[in-house]
Amino acid sequence: MNKTGKTKAPAKGAAATKAPAPVEIVVAVRREKPGPKAGFKKKKLPARDTVTTRQPVLMEMLTEAAKARGDTPHELASKIGIGYPYLMALMRGSRPTATMEREKLVLAADYLDVSVAQVYIWAGALSPADFFARSTLNKELGTLYLAMRNHPDWGPYCPDQKEWDAIDDGNRMKLMLALLFEHVTGNQYLSRTHLSQEVVDELGLD
Repeated sequence: MNKTGKTKAPAKGAAATKAPAPVEIVVAVRREKPGPKAGFKKKKLPARDTVTTRQPVLMEMLTEAAKARGDTPHELASKIGIGYPYLMALMRGSRPTATMEREKLVLAADYLDVSVAQVYIWAGALSPADFFARSTLNKELGTLYLAMRNHPDWGPYCPDQKEWDAIDDGNRMKLMLALLFEHVTGNQYLSRTHLSQEVVDELGLD
């Protein structure tokens, strides 16, 4: 505005100043269309949920049983007494099956129609070595190893002492060989927990 009170026109060639336009924020919401029940489908997981270990044996058995029955993951979770998110965590291996409550493992055994002891082993809560006295197991395995080395049929295929001592997997491999050797020869070298015949048959301890 000049001294006469009139508004001065902008200089020629000068850009007129404009008030900033309001910014409109648009939020897009994706709505999933209702569809059939979700099944056991392979799905790419986010990096934070990706695990490198294989799916736990118990979860593999439950998945196969659910597929055979036509149960969805939600139905499977309900039948073994757990929530769907927890089931998915167990499937991924981000939650250990070994720490599942006994009540849930019993329901899983009923669902699979196997013994509870078998489910404990599949869950990793119980291993074959748990059926033998820890205080004497190594000594008894040593005695059995010598018997294998001196056996006319097993000796040529038996690992040498260095290879035998190098086996370090919680005695799983040694026990497998020991139980097979006992079964073939009919001799018992390992002190066992007293088990029902059903459990003995399932574990292959007879």
